[in-house]
Amino acid sequence: RSSDLDILSDSITGSKLINISCHSDELEEYVYPFLILKKTDVTGNVTITNITDQNNILCVRLLEEIETCIDCRFNMVYDKKNKGLITFKDLGWEDAGNIYWPRILPGNNTWHIEGSVDITIDFYSPQKILGGYIW
Repeated sequence: RSSDLDILSDSITGSKLINISCHSDELEEYVYPFLILKKTDVTGNVTITNITDQNNILCVRLLEEIETCIDCRFNMVYDKKNKGLITFKDLGWEDAGNIYWPRILPGNNTWHIEGSVDITIDFYSPQKILGGYIW
């Protein structure tokens, strides 16, 4: 088996359930996605509930005219166009120690996304091979 980059994109208005299949056979590590979010309404408030991961929630307030990139593996948020870091406070996050960084578990995952947003979810599903991993 090989490990390809999985890319899911959707445009959401209101709320929607998203199903994500992760074909990783690594059961001791999580897969952390890379998210690209762009608001499509005035408020920019988006909530992602990871139903599969004990209903953990990420709430974010997206900024004007900026595609916001969230690197869940390295806990970084930045502007896609300029590559400039976005402060947690700008996103409505007050307690940096209490942020849920979405993760994907091996198998089928379900996320509930609320808000008006264009979202892209990129992730790799690592596969074990003799002597290491395929990324």
